[in-house]
Amino acid sequence: MNIPFDPDEDLIYLWAEVIGPKRKARLLLALDTGATSTVISNTRLVELGYDPDSSHESSRIITGSQSETVAHLKLAKFSVLGQQRINFEVCCYNLPEATGVDGVLGLDFFRGQNLNIDFRNGLITLS
Repeated sequence: MNIPFDPDEDLIYLWAEVIGPKRKARLLLALDTGATSTVISNTRLVELGYDPDSSHESSRIITGSQSETVAHLKLAKFSVLGQQRINFEVCCYNLPEATGVDGVLGLDFFRGQNLNIDFRNGLITLS
């Protein structure tokens, strides 16, 4: 499946669907091949019915300016780029509001697959 993107934008924006205990929502994510893990906004996760404060899993992430300890949660259902993951683990962290995204899609989503980012034609293929 080919997913179009605007190669002239500063970020590659992707729509993801997340299903939570209370509801589902479309979230705007930035594709980030420099991020080892997928990160979703605490605020958005709480809206969906998840409770990042109750998580027993955490790790340290390095942001552009500092190191932070973040909770991990498993999402009931996570869909993006035409693929679906059940119980997909994400890091919970509020990115600066100026980013304009609900999170970043990291390398953990792509492991074991073929990711092609065609900047000439503005297409992403994941197989």
